Amino acid sequence: MSKAYKLYSNTEILQRIGKALKDRRKFKGITQEELSFQTGYDRGTIVRLESSGKVSLVVLIEVSRYLDILDGVVDAIVGEELPLEGIKEMNRIFKKNK
Repeated sequence: MSKAYKLYSNTEILQRIGKALKDRRKFKGITQEELSFQTGYDRGTIVRLESSGKVSLVVLIEVSRYLDILDGVVDAIVGEELPLEGIKEMNRIFKKNK
């Protein structure tokens, strides 16, 4: 079922993402301080992520990795996993074209 997120403002979407991450953190019994320590980001960044969602994609990736939801986050955007050899080849091509 589509939630028609295209009808939501960017701010509303970011807030929903932040709340979902906060709910996942709490479900796993992890404090903001522990998440901060494990990801290497200060607690203020974690608070900002959970309240407004306004953080970099790198922060989202690291927090998702620690909360064990990274595969779902990436799959939702990318669609399907790229085989490791494909990733290595893309890296070689990218480096060669720099």
